[in-house]
Amino acid sequence: MKQIIFFAFIVFIIFYNFEFFNSDHLKLLSKNELENILINNSDNYYDTFTELDLKVRDVKSIDEYKNKIKNIHYKSNNNEYNNILYIINKIDNIFKQYNIIGFDGNKASKIKWNIGIINSNIYEHGLPHTRNDVIIISNNILNNNKLEITLFHEKIHIYQKLYPNDIKNYFINNGFYISKKNTNLIRANPDTDNYIYKNKNNQEMMCVYNNNPTSILDVSYIPNNDIKNEHPLEYMAYMIQSEFYNL
Repeated sequence: MKQIIFFAFIVFIIFYNFEFFNSDHLKLLSKNELENILINNSDNYYDTFTELDLKVRDVKSIDEYKNKIKNIHYKSNNNEYNNILYIINKIDNIFKQYNIIGFDGNKASKIKWNIGIINSNIYEHGLPHTRNDVIIISNNILNNNKLEITLFHEKIHIYQKLYPNDIKNYFINNGFYISKKNTNLIRANPDTDNYIYKNKNNQEMMCVYNNNPTSILDVSYIPNNDIKNEHPLEYMAYMIQSEFYNL
């Protein structure tokens, strides 16, 4: 009997580790992969930085910022990986049941999860966001009850980048239209584009730096200082999120 129990335990350990190293639907970026995304800047995110964007990051140039954010990769352990795997499967099951004009939850559920984990607030104040098809999160959130809602929100941003024609339909259906190009006061955000939009009430939507900002968080949201009004892409993510989570 003891031999059977021991054999079953060995099989469980092998299966556990197989699941850990071989999920086709989830990839946690290695140090080199993460640095390749953040340093090479293939999505041209840093090119959108204004003087204020550099100032609040306490750098004088993009090259200085790149040097500053090297070696911020966080290596997760098995438990953290499997917790993330459990959460993303839960999220994808939610997506499969959701479909509106401009967002096909079934398509969203099939998008592979690529996640880069950082161990420092030096880079983008540790705020979650996406770069290309990669979700960037801080290790501080790994054991936080906000991990699920954060990954849910960021997966919508990945969808927005992969299916721009769907997003055009969402904008049209919800009355969003371009007002003008971003000004120097707009805070850079890799989850938005380079334009200020108006909503169906003809109000411009934006996130602007306050006077003499000292942090990436030193901003105001227009209108109504409501975070979801930063941009139609953020509005969309927050509104879909609110269908399933309390904000």
